[in-house]
Amino acid sequence: NITLIWTTYEYGKYSTRSRSELTFDKENKTTGLDKDYILNDYSYGIAETFNLFIPNFVGGSHSNALGTKSETYNTLKKLDAQNARQIAEQFPAYWGPQRYTSGPVYIGAVVVFLFFFGAFLVKGKLKWWLVTAVIFSILLAWGKHLMFLSGFFIDYFPGYDKFRTVSMILVIAEFAMPLLAILAIKQLVENEVPKVEFNKALKYSLIIAGGLALVFSIMPGLFLNFKSPTDQNLINSGWPNELLNSIRADRKYILQTDAFRSLLFILFTAVILLAFRFKKISVKFFYVGLGFLILL
Repeated sequence: NITLIWTTYEYGKYSTRSRSELTFDKENKTTGLDKDYILNDYSYGIAETFNLFIPNFVGGSHSNALGTKSETYNTLKKLDAQNARQIAEQFPAYWGPQRYTSGPVYIGAVVVFLFFFGAFLVKGKLKWWLVTAVIFSILLAWGKHLMFLSGFFIDYFPGYDKFRTVSMILVIAEFAMPLLAILAIKQLVENEVPKVEFNKALKYSLIIAGGLALVFSIMPGLFLNFKSPTDQNLINSGWPNELLNSIRADRKYILQTDAFRSLLFILFTAVILLAFRFKKISVKFFYVGLGFLILL
């Protein structure tokens, strides 16, 4: 890869990712992009982290619009708004902090559950490297929401100030989480895992992944308000609070249904693990069952 890396490095000197010749904001300058330019618009929201296993946790994407089956559409009809359908489709379901996103970083409810299962089951240094990599990539993806860490990397880590979107760092989690999940499956298939260790790993992974999915499917309003940074624009445009409340109700409903879906995937995965552990199904059906759930 040295040819690709070197040519990119050479070209970077003449692109927007090089040091600017302007010096009016010396405190915010790096050898690459400005900190504000890197962090302001595309820092991954802290709540958005749950997108890893609940894809529409904050509404999905800016292109994920509210349709005719939404509470927003019904409210527009009650307000006698012309072109209610077209207006409802202009309101994005996304309510996260990013200026624009084409979709969530979704690894999968099954994979994330198996990652936690592996974190409690797998032994050795590799597990800790993978867990650390996942945690570190998530913290860096938060960008401006964890400024001391992001600022340190921008200032002192070579090449980090060339990134336009800090959430790209989640590609590390997208690699490490499935890898630890695979290691957990491998250990379960190739070794006789003691009952105590299996039960402990299954219990704690269910509590973490399944518990979170259950809470968000039953009472998401306990922790979230479903307010978007752009909500004030609707009020400024003359729309009543009734419409804004309907939009937030739709956001809540989207989260609840997605969280319940993830909960079902997690429970089905737990059943398959139990069935294999107690020799109720063969290795073949074990792989087929997990593969089917992952691909759904």
